[in-house]
Amino acid sequence: MRIRQTRPEELDEVMRIYARARAFMAEHDNPLQWGPTMWPPRSLVATDIAAGKSHVCETPDGRVAGVFFFDYGDRVDPCYDHIYPCREGDGSRYGHLTDGAWECDAPYGVVHRIASAGMVRGVGAACIEWALARAGRLRIDTHPDNYVLQGLLSKLGFYLRGVIYVEEDDMPRLAYERAVPRQLRATVLTDDVCVSGLAHEWGLSLHVRYDASREASPLRAMRACARQDETRANASREAPPANALGARDMREATHATATHATSLLLDFGQTDVFVRNASILGIDLSAVDFAVLSHAHYDHANGLEEFFAVNDRAPVFLSEACGENCWSTKGGTGEAHYIGVRSGLLEMQLSRMCRVPTKQPTTIAPGVHLVPHGFCSSGTSAVKAGQAGGATAGMYLRTADGWLPDAFAHELTLVLELGGDGLCVMSSCSHGGVRRILDEVRGAFPERRVRAFVGGLHLKDSADGDVLAVADALRDAGVERLFIGHCTGEGALALLGKVLPNVVCLRPGLVIEL
Repeated sequence: MRIRQTRPEELDEVMRIYARARAFMAEHDNPLQWGPTMWPPRSLVATDIAAGKSHVCETPDGRVAGVFFFDYGDRVDPCYDHIYPCREGDGSRYGHLTDGAWECDAPYGVVHRIASAGMVRGVGAACIEWALARAGRLRIDTHPDNYVLQGLLSKLGFYLRGVIYVEEDDMPRLAYERAVPRQLRATVLTDDVCVSGLAHEWGLSLHVRYDASREASPLRAMRACARQDETRANASREAPPANALGARDMREATHATATHATSLLLDFGQTDVFVRNASILGIDLSAVDFAVLSHAHYDHANGLEEFFAVNDRAPVFLSEACGENCWSTKGGTGEAHYIGVRSGLLEMQLSRMCRVPTKQPTTIAPGVHLVPHGFCSSGTSAVKAGQAGGATAGMYLRTADGWLPDAFAHELTLVLELGGDGLCVMSSCSHGGVRRILDEVRGAFPERRVRAFVGGLHLKDSADGDVLAVADALRDAGVERLFIGHCTGEGALALLGKVLPNVVCLRPGLVIEL
């Protein structure tokens, strides 16, 4: 059977299927779910069709065998924002014991108004499995008397999570959820948004659980390391940077992570907020295999000491250009103020600090790469172009030669390979400009496409024209999923949400599954 969007001219046929479904429910001891309200109304189904959210299940000979509503997004159904326990012995008839909670705060798909024409078997399962394959995480609810759908959901591996309430009547609905295993699962530990039950601050920290077994191999990582060592040997007379990771060290890292999912941390916020939130969310930071510092600003680096307090083994990858010399002239006074890493922090556990080169990408585990900002560019003009961006942002480096506009050579982009030819790009602040960063990633991986972008866009207080230019860059790159927050700013987030599809705002506790 084939699933496709419902055509406008099929409205009458779809309404006949719903009429048949109401009769079927009544015959199977479920007269109250749709019968009293004649659910769903024709106007609602017409709206579903116009929005492209109504779908039909079609037989090989072109007959419509079933219909359902499907949507996907972040908190896509307001009825699911509040879920309640259902317990034995409290007067409910559900016969199950649940805590009344979804598995996690992640974008999800929903299926509503599912009905069969009764001409072939397996229509419900086909529709639900289609939706699950596209969403990765699917939620669906049903009436307590709808034992037919409850049995199907149980057979398909869905879990009863609790009780929710819907708009059409005051009867509770049983709420089910299922998620398929994903290659990447990232949890936001620190961001600027206030979320009930979790702390927040100006900063960013993400925990990533990544399984490269379906995509990258240790052999590929080792070959990449060997190429990098050869490049270093042939490049110049300059000595490699202190604590730079060589091929032998990388082989040890890839060997350690080749046989199990990798646990990594991107950035540390500015305090211990990420540690406290990780504990609430059940994330064991002592088990992190390695960490990445994206750039040399306090709101990403200053929680590093707290990470060392809970993890005594993980190496921390950072750019060889990362130092304690970042300043800003913005903030109201126009005077320069320090925005860099707290003094002495990068020297605390020197043996764990693994500095990576600024002129080439570095593979730190199978399928996990660091792309330095500006590695595709060279020459005086490229440096001046980068410094122009720093001057515009009011960000400078204090050097022995005086003040220099920051070209953000200390900024790293975390890139993770996804199934097929996909990439997930994590850029915490994108100071160097999202278009240039995406170009750099494409330069490092010309045969792959960026499917998802996670991080900040440094658009706080930016003009609408600048925000729309970033939207154009993301659209031109073909990015399908956007998870953005931190320094992006509320106004820019709102505008991006209007002009781009699938924009999800970062918040503490948000889970990203790819």
